[in-house]
Amino acid sequence: MVLLVLSSLGLLLSAQVAGDQIVATNQIEASRALYAAEAGLELATRCLDDSQAWSGVPAPGLAVGPARFTVTVSDSSVTGTPLATGQKRITATGISGQAQRRLTLLAQFGG
Repeated sequence: MVLLVLSSLGLLLSAQVAGDQIVATNQIEASRALYAAEAGLELATRCLDDSQAWSGVPAPGLAVGPARFTVTVSDSSVTGTPLATGQKRITATGISGQAQRRLTLLAQFGG
């Protein structure tokens, strides 16, 4: 009887550890995706400072460690309304494993 109880407890604990590992992996991938998206925004603002004709980084994107990012640049708002002169909407998407994070920035250049 004691052996049965201890075996059950061991199985329960190993299942808990396996679940915790999956959660930790998902959190790491989500963080990597967020940091990659931030790197994409940083690259975009620097490139647009140099040339407002810069159009972004298409898929499959640029690698940043184990993650990657894509960047799109638009002269219109999310609803399609044209932005004021010198404004750009920058959208960076970071991808790591199954995680994806998207950041959008409305930036003013040249003035």
